[in-house]
Amino acid sequence: KPDSPTDLELTDQMERSVQLTWIPGDENNRFQSNGPGLEYKVQWRQKDVEDDWTSKNVVNVSQLIVSGTPTYVPYEIKVQAFNDYGNGPEPAVVIGFSGEDRK
Repeated sequence: KPDSPTDLELTDQMERSVQLTWIPGDENNRFQSNGPGLEYKVQWRQKDVEDDWTSKNVVNVSQLIVSGTPTYVPYEIKVQAFNDYGNGPEPAVVIGFSGEDRK
């Protein structure tokens, strides 16, 4: 099973979108690439709002742009690695803010 991604951050906050970035797990052994079929399940939702998690799976990248975010709102974000052998560890939740109003 794959290692957990690390250093999840919200970067490049724009007016209606935000970019999520992370470092793939097992950084010391990139040749293994965390096993066959490696993907990341990226999940996000507004903090303190009883919404279900929105999720998207990504392959061969360690970033995702989330569009349609309100201005300067706190979000809960988590990224879980999985591959052909199963899911990696349950990820920790990171809190970050969507972009500022650029008017």
